[in-house]
Amino acid sequence: QYCIKEVDRIGTLIDQLLMLARFESAQIESKVTEIELNQSILYCIFRISEYSADKGIMINFEQKNKYFVRADSSLLDIILENLLSNAVKYSNQSKHIDVFLTESENEITCSIKDYGIGMNKEQLLRVFDRFYRSEEARSTDASGHGIGMAIVKRLADLQNIRVKYFSEPLTGTT
Repeated sequence: QYCIKEVDRIGTLIDQLLMLARFESAQIESKVTEIELNQSILYCIFRISEYSADKGIMINFEQKNKYFVRADSSLLDIILENLLSNAVKYSNQSKHIDVFLTESENEITCSIKDYGIGMNKEQLLRVFDRFYRSEEARSTDASGHGIGMAIVKRLADLQNIRVKYFSEPLTGTT
């Protein structure tokens, strides 16, 4: 059982490194179409639902309106899944994660808020650095390699999506 989990973990790491290498060598081209952002979020929540349930974390996604964006749906799913899994990974037990969609000045914002370990200002400056994990993140039982956010940043840049982080230690991250 342990060996199978390790093989899966290494396979995931290799896939992520290959994706990062393809992006940096310009081998990934985005196929931008109009997609319903709500559906992409629901799909990603479904994909990590077993992981969040195992940690006792409920993901709240309140949908008031349908929002459509121009993006590559498969790349957007990778971005959303990385952000959601980080929120689950660094949340405290029996907490929740809130996902919001808002629109202002012809811009749609997706906010993912966790109530976990959070980050200080110095850590926030390095959040997109490849292989960076804060001391607090390394001391949790959450596994990771520190490349998920580098992938998020590269895929977001490829599609002209802005990714911003707000965080307070021991309070959580948005």
